[in-house]
Amino acid sequence: MGLFPWNGAARLKRYNHWAACQADAALQLLDAGNKEDALDVLAPINAAHLETAESKLCSYCVQEAMAKYPMTEKAEVAKRLTDPGTQRKSLAEF
Repeated sequence: MGLFPWNGAARLKRYNHWAACQADAALQLLDAGNKEDALDVLAPINAAHLETAESKLCSYCVQEAMAKYPMTEKAEVAKRLTDPGTQRKSLAEF
């Protein structure tokens, strides 16, 4: 039956494409100085669904976002990105 009997491979590809687009948007927002908006774009991404390239891209985005904040705010940013109350996109949506 395979690892993803519900056409998961195609969903995973679509999810990762979406995540890469979100990361691109976040980087553009960071370049424009909109660090809060960039976090809002990154927050719905569920890292558990990311393939290697997209995972590294999203990690890079988070590092770039963290660099925009003073040391005293970095813990709050990390909490915001990992908040269990944040609605993450699921594979079922793709």
